[in-house]
Amino acid sequence: MKIVAVITLSLMVYFLIRSGKLNNDLSLPWFIALALLALASASDRFILLVADLLGIVYAPLAIVLIVLFILFGLIIFLTIVCSQLRHRQFSLMRELARLELEKQEQRGKHETSDHQGERRA
Repeated sequence: MKIVAVITLSLMVYFLIRSGKLNNDLSLPWFIALALLALASASDRFILLVADLLGIVYAPLAIVLIVLFILFGLIIFLTIVCSQLRHRQFSLMRELARLELEKQEQRGKHETSDHQGERRA
């Protein structure tokens, strides 16, 4: 049953990628997280090993800790991606403002030369 849930979640991520709702570069952390969950759900030895390494007396709590670490890692990854997108957005806004200013300056020079030409005539 555990593996069925992981396979279902993997298929959901796959179909999100196929439909274009999730980019390939953003899907890798999700597949890594699902692989870790599959390993944790398929192997009791893995859970016992993690529990022993972390000093957890009640081994099933290791699953909760693994899930929390996975979620924390995904949140950090998505925060980094969001920060990069925000930086790109600000760069594009600055470039757009610079181009708009140049365009207005060109119009001002053009209008000034037109008015001087009318005065001479």
